[in-house]
Amino acid sequence: MRSSAVRLLKHYGVSQGSISALDTPFPEMAQDNTLDAAIVTSGIMNPEVEALLLTGDFKFIPIIEAQGIALRRAFFNQYTIPKGLYQAGQHAIPKEPIPTISTMAVLVAKKGVSAKLINAILDALYLSDAIYQFPDVLPKGKAYHWQALPKYPVAAAYFNPYEGIDLLASMLESLAAGKELLFAIGTAFYVLWDWRNRRKLTIVKKQLTQQKERLDSFLEQTIIIERSLLIENGLTTLKEQLDDVTKIKLAALEEFTHEDLRADRAFSIFLMQCANLIMKIQVKINLLGPMQEGKNHNGG
Repeated sequence: MRSSAVRLLKHYGVSQGSISALDTPFPEMAQDNTLDAAIVTSGIMNPEVEALLLTGDFKFIPIIEAQGIALRRAFFNQYTIPKGLYQAGQHAIPKEPIPTISTMAVLVAKKGVSAKLINAILDALYLSDAIYQFPDVLPKGKAYHWQALPKYPVAAAYFNPYEGIDLLASMLESLAAGKELLFAIGTAFYVLWDWRNRRKLTIVKKQLTQQKERLDSFLEQTIIIERSLLIENGLTTLKEQLDDVTKIKLAALEEFTHEDLRADRAFSIFLMQCANLIMKIQVKINLLGPMQEGKNHNGG
């Protein structure tokens, strides 16, 4: 109690040397008229504190800076004493919620204390009527996670008898999480690979479409030449047309390197068109050649 009081006064700038220390129990201090106030560290359900408050001669002094003090001190916590805790109604005690600070009451034992004694003390706290008499006792779950001071292994096992199983469960959960992470990474790689392939396929399809359009242009040129054969052409013109068809065919073979396009039916039709057209032109040249030579001979 004195240690908590010294820390509190130090926060307000009051030195320990300016106050006197008394060993009188605080209920007896109420009879000392020379005292103005007392700093008491006690459970809020302490019957001696309740008796003093019910006399009407004492009241709580709020600690407005409780939150700041609690942040500065590891063992202090902000706490609010609720209105009407000790008496309700028109004469409620306290009349308003009182901000203050609290400390954790801790059972401490020397090393080497038997496990039987520790379990008996904890049973007295949590398995007896004490839990109803002191409802503000820290629940077992919160007591297990309270880490301000180290616990006896026996006490830790009392608060969490499944600690070993929890560790195993955590390991299994970690393995499962790792498996899920690997699966997620694999899925991400697959999605990236699939997206890349789809993008590549889209580009290839676009290029193939452009080449097909270009092939249609070459095929149209051969059709124009073939139509001109219906008109009587001279030997010189036929030879020029033969050269033109050959150039068109060579240009197409050099330009269209894509395997899918070369395997396409349209490309086969184009090659057949070129071959047929070359044959027709050559036939006409063969027919017109002797005729042209005969004319030249007669004219001579």
